[in-house]
Amino acid sequence: MSSYDVPSFGGVIGGTGGSNAASPCFYSAWVELPDGKTTTIHGVPADSIQFRPTERLLRGLEPPLQQGIERLIVQDTNGSTRQSHEAAVVSDIGKPDSGGTSVGNDERAHNAVVHGSNVKDEHGQENHAMERSNTKSMFKDYCLDVPKWLSKNELTGFLVGRGGEKKNHFEQRTKCRIQITGKGSGSRLQDNSTMDHMKIIISARCGKYWQNIVGRARREIEDLLLKYIRTDKSRGRLLYELGIGTREAADKKVGGVDRDSSATAVFQRAYYDNFQKVWMDIIDLPFDRKGNVHGRFIVGPHGETIKRVVEETKCRIAVHGAFGEEMLCDPYVVISSDEVTNVARGRRVIRAMIREHQESCPTSCSLRASANDA
Repeated sequence: MSSYDVPSFGGVIGGTGGSNAASPCFYSAWVELPDGKTTTIHGVPADSIQFRPTERLLRGLEPPLQQGIERLIVQDTNGSTRQSHEAAVVSDIGKPDSGGTSVGNDERAHNAVVHGSNVKDEHGQENHAMERSNTKSMFKDYCLDVPKWLSKNELTGFLVGRGGEKKNHFEQRTKCRIQITGKGSGSRLQDNSTMDHMKIIISARCGKYWQNIVGRARREIEDLLLKYIRTDKSRGRLLYELGIGTREAADKKVGGVDRDSSATAVFQRAYYDNFQKVWMDIIDLPFDRKGNVHGRFIVGPHGETIKRVVEETKCRIAVHGAFGEEMLCDPYVVISSDEVTNVARGRRVIRAMIREHQESCPTSCSLRASANDA
C-alpha cells in the first residue's frame, strides 16, 4: 500500500466522485482555504476510496485500508505545489445514493460550503466553528489570550520558529492548527487591527475528544510561554491571566461560593510544586508619582507581616517586584491555595492592607488604571 501525503493550507480537503467497480463514480477533489478561497486538487490516482478509512487518516495519518490514494497534489492559484502534515477529510460527495443516482452539481456545490457559527466552549466562551455539512465534520476554535505585556514580535518568532519549523512540528504532534493574530503577531495586517494584545487560536476537529486534544495543545502553549519568560518573576501573573481567559464569567458560582463583583480567583496551574492546579488570585501593587512601587509593607520587617497573613489565611502569598526586581509585567501579589475560600480570605486581607497603606502614605501612592482591583 502506498503512502498518503497530506496537503497543507490549513484547510479541509473534500472529494466529489470516484471510480469503483461496485458503485461506479468518479472522484475529484478540492481544498478550501481559511480565507474562503477554493483551490482545485490536481491528480488523484485512486481506484477506490471510502469515507470510513479517512477517519483513521484524520487521527493517525494512516493510509486508507483499501487500495487508495497514491498522492494528492495541491496547487494554489499561482501554480506552486505544496505538501505538509495537515490532516484531511476526504468526503464521499458524488457517490451514488441508495437509488443509484449521483448527487447533482447544485447539491454538490451546496455541500462544499463551509458554514460558520458561534458556539460555546467548555468555559462558556464563544468560539468560531466551521462545519462541512456533507461529512458532518466540525472544526472548533479555542482562543488563548496572551497578556498585553507579553504580546511582542519576539514571542511570535519564538513560537513559530525559523521558517515555521516549530509551528509545523507543534501542529503535527497535537493534531491541531494554530494561528497567531493581533498585537505582536508579526503580521503588518494583524498588528494594525484593533486588538491590543496577541491571540493564539487553536483549531481542532470537533468530536468526543475535542476538549482533551485542545486542552493538551493549550497546556503545551502555556509551557512555551513560561519557557519564553524563563525565570522571570512574571510567571505567576502569566498563569493567572491565562486562567482568567478560560474561566466562566465572574457572576457564575465557582466551587459553591458566590462571586462578588471583585472576586477573581481562578483554578489554574501554579508556578511551583510541579505546576499542580490551585486556586489563585492576583492583586496589583500601588505606585507613587515617581513610579516607585510600594509593596514592602506587605512583607514587613524580616518577613514577619507576610508570615502572619499566611498563617491567618492558610494561603501561599508571594510579593513580586516590590524590591526593585526587573520584570516583564507590573509588580503584584499572588495568592494561592487548594481552597477557593482561603484565596478569597487572603484577597480581602491584602486589599485591606493596601487601602490602609494608601491612606497613610506620604507620597499618595495609588493603583494604576489597569489594576485588576481598582
